[in-house]
Amino acid sequence: MSRTRAFTIAVLSLSILCSVVAVAAIQRGWFGREAGPGGPVHKTPPAPVAKAQIPVADRDVIIHVVWGQSLSVGSGSLPVISTDQVYNNLSGPLGPRTEPDQWVAFEPLREFDYDKRGETIASAFANGLSRREIDLLGVPDNATQAHLVFAPGTGNLPLSELRRGSKRYDQYFLRSLRKIIDIAVSEGKTVGFGSILWMQGEHEAKYKPDMTQAEYRDSLISLRREMEADIKRLLSEKGIQQKEVVPLLTSQANRTRLNSGAGWRIAQAQLEASRVDPNIYFVSPTYDTTPHDGTHLTAQAEFRLGDRFAEVYHWLQRGYEVYDAVIPVAAWIEGDTLTCKFLAPVLPLQWNFDVVSGAKWLTDYGFRLEADGKAVGIDSVPTIHPDGDKLTWKVPADLRGSLQLRGGMDYFTPGAGFAGGSYGILSDSSERTIEIPGRGQEKLRSMMAHFAIPVTRGRPQE
Repeated sequence: MSRTRAFTIAVLSLSILCSVVAVAAIQRGWFGREAGPGGPVHKTPPAPVAKAQIPVADRDVIIHVVWGQSLSVGSGSLPVISTDQVYNNLSGPLGPRTEPDQWVAFEPLREFDYDKRGETIASAFANGLSRREIDLLGVPDNATQAHLVFAPGTGNLPLSELRRGSKRYDQYFLRSLRKIIDIAVSEGKTVGFGSILWMQGEHEAKYKPDMTQAEYRDSLISLRREMEADIKRLLSEKGIQQKEVVPLLTSQANRTRLNSGAGWRIAQAQLEASRVDPNIYFVSPTYDTTPHDGTHLTAQAEFRLGDRFAEVYHWLQRGYEVYDAVIPVAAWIEGDTLTCKFLAPVLPLQWNFDVVSGAKWLTDYGFRLEADGKAVGIDSVPTIHPDGDKLTWKVPADLRGSLQLRGGMDYFTPGAGFAGGSYGILSDSSERTIEIPGRGQEKLRSMMAHFAIPVTRGRPQE
């Protein structure tokens, strides 16, 4: 390990617990109240995670796998836009999609066009981590962590065929990882495994209409545990003992319209898995990205999504859990008022009409209230509460049955993007932007997750 890198790690290790959140508060705006363009802006603090949940940090090379089906390998995301590597990040001779037998040396991480596949999230993810090291932590440009990212998945596979024992898992994921570890060891580099970046769910949404939310959730939890065990086994075969956890970060599939097979249950399972398993972390929905064919993403959309993954992993590596989405925490009815409270990176909540347009949004804004599984008429459009973290509606005062509020699950705007996909227009009020090659600066607000949440009668205790 270089002297510069060792010094940087030592400084970071001493300062993380006492100062990183304060630094972030000044530069990124995670907590407190500051004057914003529209008045006071509430900031949400990151939540500390248990020490056992913090992933590996002190290695020459940290490996990450983008795992899943077609979105994970950039199907149709052409032409690529991440063609240069300005940091220390790595991949194989053909970029993230290097085949197992092609892993003969490490190369600077960049994206390639071939076999109708292009940009993946790999470059934006790794380079986003490097940029945050420089901008938020003051790490010198030449001392940023080396992140190696590979993407051995393929299109149109269900989760079951991406688990241990399947052809894709054994012959592509495990074989590639073994080669990567061998190269690192031969070059005298210390190595560890950082994260699993999960991009899957379209197959079940379309072809497995009977799959339950619990089935997908439990399979995803089992997948993470299997992968972590196999990763640590391969490392140990080379005398490398990794005690740190291998977290799984998941986006949310967008084939979630009510009549789109099991789509809405898959989206819910991905969100629920992050609540059930402390080592699974929710990143964001995908509907504010641009699809090129109704299912797959453009190169620019893959880039945007990769930066969202980087935001979550950056903070996790430093002991804090964040999310790049607006997430509901409770919904209740008092009298004729329905209220839903949300978590969001930057409050107050706001409507983001840039995502979709159409008359339907003027009626329901993408929300649906159900009683015993049937839609209930809502007497008003949702209103953002003065506290900035809640929505309120006027509803019939005599509602009966089991109530549920759904968001971004049942309505879509024809021509807006994903075929059969649903949308939300609720976002946080972050002023965050992202520089996308060839397009310049774009806003990157956190959008509402697809959700279904029980509604209680009377406000729940906090």
